Parts: sequence; C-alpha cells; structure tokens
Amino acid sequence: MGSSGKTGVIPSATSPPMCGENNMAQELDQVVTKLFTQYSTAICAYIYALIKDWQLAQELTQETYLKLYRTRSRLPEVENQRAWVYRIAHNLTINEVKRRRRFTWLPWRSTDDSLHPIRPNQPIRLTNGQIWKRP
Repeated sequence: MGSSGKTGVIPSATSPPMCGENNMAQELDQVVTKLFTQYSTAICAYIYALIKDWQLAQELTQETYLKLYRTRSRLPEVENQRAWVYRIAHNLTINEVKRRRRFTWLPWRSTDDSLHPIRPNQPIRLTNGQIWKRP
C-alpha cells in the first residue's frame, strides 16, 4: 500500500485556535471601557474648552472613544494611555473646527436690510475710524 504516512488529519476540537486572541480582545475591550469611564467627563470638558459648544463636545467625546475602540489593537504599544486619549480628542476637535471653517453658509437672498450695513447707492460715511466695505 504506498502510503506516505499522511492520512486525513482532523484538527482537535478541544482547543480553539483563536482562544488566546479572544482573551486579548476581551482585555482590550475592558481597557477601552475603563478609559471611557475614567476620562470621558474630563475629555468632554477639554473639548468644550476648545469649542464652547456642549452638544458638539459630547459628540466629539463619543467620536474619540469610537476611534479609540477602532484602534484598540495598538493600546499595548502605548505608554501613556491618558495622553493618547487626549491626543485623539484634540485632533478630532481641530479637524472638526477646520471642517466647519471651510463652509460658511450665507443667505441666498436677504429681504432684511438690517443684514447689510450699507445699502447700494448710499454714500459711505466714515465715523470714529470705522471703515465699511460694500457687500
């Protein structure tokens, strides 16, 4: 019988191959949960200090922890986890401020003349060193 010594080998079902990775993932999830409970209030206050908008600060706090959760596999490499969380929050906040500055919404047509300090065909008067430009 010309057998090469290899027969159909079925892997043992007693030890799952991902057992160690599963425990590691659970530990990382616990670390993220711990970081959230420990720093979420301070992170929200930090973001509010940067942008002065509570609702946006809360949204960016959630985004911070969502990003932290997505990159949780890098947590073991991080020496100072608190600083890493603050850096994520800071970067997200700065990006949001930049994004909002790119878009300035103006009214399509204004029916309220009070929005325009100078009406067309009206002479420009300079008072107290103020310079008004025509819109």
